[in-house]
Amino acid sequence: EVLSKAGLITKTDSGMFFEYMSDRLVFPILDIQGRVVAFGGRTLTNQKTKYLNTPETIVYSKSANLYGLFQTLADLKKDKRIILLEGYMDVVMTQQYGVSGAVASLGTAFTSQQAKLIARYADDISVLFDSDDAGRSATQRALEIFAENDIIVKTVALPEGIDPDEYLLEHGKPSFDDLLKTKSKSAIDFMMDRFVGANDIKKSGGKAKVASLLLDFVVKNKNTIIQRDFIKEISQRLNLEEEILWQELKKRKVFKTDNIVKQDLLVKDENE
Repeated sequence: EVLSKAGLITKTDSGMFFEYMSDRLVFPILDIQGRVVAFGGRTLTNQKTKYLNTPETIVYSKSANLYGLFQTLADLKKDKRIILLEGYMDVVMTQQYGVSGAVASLGTAFTSQQAKLIARYADDISVLFDSDDAGRSATQRALEIFAENDIIVKTVALPEGIDPDEYLLEHGKPSFDDLLKTKSKSAIDFMMDRFVGANDIKKSGGKAKVASLLLDFVVKNKNTIIQRDFIKEISQRLNLEEEILWQELKKRKVFKTDNIVKQDLLVKDENE
């Protein structure tokens, strides 16, 4: 019963129990006090599901924990730097090579709780996900989550198709450290490169679309100083007047406020 509640074994329709992590390399997941609260497992036999996590329990919430955070706490007290990575092996390899601050989300979408947890321990935050389409999409979503919580972060790009653990194995720690310093971008630079690369800004329609997408990101930030800096960079990149961008941003703020008021009214009506 205890094993079942902990998510280590599961019951089949026929009433038989089997090990949840059977034929998998298992990664213990520790909470911030260093207690094992869950497990992640990577298939060793090419099972359809490459990674599995034990389900949430009374002692474990995926959205409120970060893989590797406890192991790098001593470094965080000195460096105050966190590198957000995608997977278990990325964290294992970076920490094994002596790179401080390596953590990963836990096999699920990055959450606001995790963003706040990172900001509690670090002033210097970098997002380093895989350099493929899925990785870039995940980076974009993580940046949006950080923005919604007014947390300033950078992104770091690896060569196309190479994971952080592969890069360390091939190039070593000095090269990886240099990568973190020389290949970092601000959140708005990443967004501009992503949207400009997918649209033709020489055409008015393409430029308008990119501006709209970027303003959707800017409005997520509540800090006016950050918004001002972002607007200035977008103006320079797209060759648009800042005043025009501010006008469009104000429309989004009004729309966002109206929606919040409507949602509050709906909740009030339901409660009544």
